[in-house]
Amino acid sequence: MLINVFTSWCPSCNEEMPALSHAAPALARDGIDVVGIDQAESSEQVQRFVQAYDVHYPVYIDADSSTRKLLGARIIPTTLFVDRRGIVRLVHVGPLDVASFLTLARDTE
Repeated sequence: MLINVFTSWCPSCNEEMPALSHAAPALARDGIDVVGIDQAESSEQVQRFVQAYDVHYPVYIDADSSTRKLLGARIIPTTLFVDRRGIVRLVHVGPLDVASFLTLARDTE
């Protein structure tokens, strides 16, 4: 599983989102789930962001920014790579490109 924590106002998140949106279908074909978590924005803001980048995986809103404490996502974007047993194998802070999403997700699965 790949968990991506972001906000729509974050320049690095906007830089990264096209790559993740592009990588997500290939990861899904490999049986790797992709989930997005927005930190503390309105549903309207998140919906606009998701539509702008043609996101087709689940995106949740962390209304109270608990991902900062629970997932260590103090800097965004933060991407967590979780293996099939639920163990976090890698936490990456900062934007990734398509190849990195694919390689890291597959290597940590």
